[in-house]
Amino acid sequence: MASQQQSSTTPISKRDRWQTPDWLYSWANNRHNFDVDLAADSANKKCENFIDKETNSLETSWVERGVSGWCNPPYSRTGDWLSKAWQEAQKGMKIVMLVPTPNGENHYRDFVFGKASEVIFINGRIGFETPMEDGSQKEIKGNTRGSCFIVYSRTYAEHTGLSTVDRDHMRGRV
Repeated sequence: MASQQQSSTTPISKRDRWQTPDWLYSWANNRHNFDVDLAADSANKKCENFIDKETNSLETSWVERGVSGWCNPPYSRTGDWLSKAWQEAQKGMKIVMLVPTPNGENHYRDFVFGKASEVIFINGRIGFETPMEDGSQKEIKGNTRGSCFIVYSRTYAEHTGLSTVDRDHMRGRV
């Protein structure tokens, strides 16, 4: 019997605020040297230079804020963020996005395949984090979707490369 993918029961308002684990960001940052976090707030920013909700990243020029951007966008509007990343990459910025893996959704067809320089599928589910009242982070278990990095490069050659990375390798557990 084939298993079905479960749908999340967590409200979108909570899911959209989940944070990137430090080990995952460090792995990506070691490869791309980010200078701006494109979707953050003062509590979850990964770079000192960041664009917050009030500034409205989808309406702000990213290329004016940095050269290499990190983005773990709110997943409720992934298509809007992929569209914006493609537009900003056309202006010369390198952008790495952490998003759910594509499952035939049109925004991947429209803004990733044939446009991004690389898609890196992550083998193993990511436990995102949520802030606790004491300032610590709590890992969220039960992620129902896989994740991938979408890399938009200034030197894009009209071919989207596909690769994989193991979650435990990124965590340093291999």
